[in-house]
Amino acid sequence: EGYYTCIAIVDDIIYSCVIIVLFRIILEMGSRKKESILNLDQYMDQRLVVKFNGGREVSGKLKGYDALVNIVLDEAKEFIETPDGNTVTRDFGLLVCKGSSVMVVYPETGTEEIANPWNAES
Repeated sequence: EGYYTCIAIVDDIIYSCVIIVLFRIILEMGSRKKESILNLDQYMDQRLVVKFNGGREVSGKLKGYDALVNIVLDEAKEFIETPDGNTVTRDFGLLVCKGSSVMVVYPETGTEEIANPWNAES
């Protein structure tokens, strides 16, 4: 009987230790600052293109951003493609882009389109 009592006490101690470790992990996860998935520091005050869910596209000078990819652009312009294939621009000035709708961010200059290596036609 004493043997089974010791096993029960050890089981309780192990269970308590597991609970304490899990509680500490949860506390550490909650206290961690959310890190940004995007580092745009090198593009501050340079022109960027931002593409959104739904196909909208804007460009402007990067003035700021945060860990949730909310982006602030100055001198922003939206590019609207008309049904006849022409592109019309609309000036916004200062624009805040909501991070949850941002799909792509890239510099306006210094990029080039390359051929798709997986395309059977090329």
